[in-house]
Amino acid sequence: MYLDISKLQGLTELSLVGVDILLDLGAAACATFERLTGIKFGKQTHTEVYDGKGDRTLFVKNTPVVNITSVTITYSDSETEVLLGNNFRINSTTGKITFKPDSRGYFPTGEQNISIIYVAGSEPVEPEVELATQRLVLEFYRALTTTSGNILRERLGEYSVTYGTVQGQVPNDVMSVIKMFARRIVLP
Repeated sequence: MYLDISKLQGLTELSLVGVDILLDLGAAACATFERLTGIKFGKQTHTEVYDGKGDRTLFVKNTPVVNITSVTITYSDSETEVLLGNNFRINSTTGKITFKPDSRGYFPTGEQNISIIYVAGSEPVEPEVELATQRLVLEFYRALTTTSGNILRERLGEYSVTYGTVQGQVPNDVMSVIKMFARRIVLP
């Protein structure tokens, strides 16, 4: 989780909420934000497995890439080779990993035969992301504490119920930040 709990406790509406609940709400908000953007925020180590396509380049899922720890290649004869990160060039913004020009390396064709361990993410997290996630925590808390089910009006004759906006949904201001950071996949 990339949120600072003390900052959540500083929000008036959450100041009396227990730490355990704030941790749960914070984790849920961070997971929601990361799921909707397709980006893992905060520096984290990632292990990913890919199909080799017989070329010198592949793209990892999480950016910005800080460094590559290792790449394990399994060849068709089941022989494995472990290469350190200094054998590769990294485009940290796009997640493009390429063998260095002086290397004769390539990613051999195969299913799930390339395993990459790398570090990606940024610290501190961008202020817009942190504020939007705090707002999401607040919205999740309100959804937990709303007892009316967000009913604005009820009528008994010819029974009718009118609902307001659904508590717990991602607010528009948070969605605008999510859209700003959402990963866009562009195929060549």
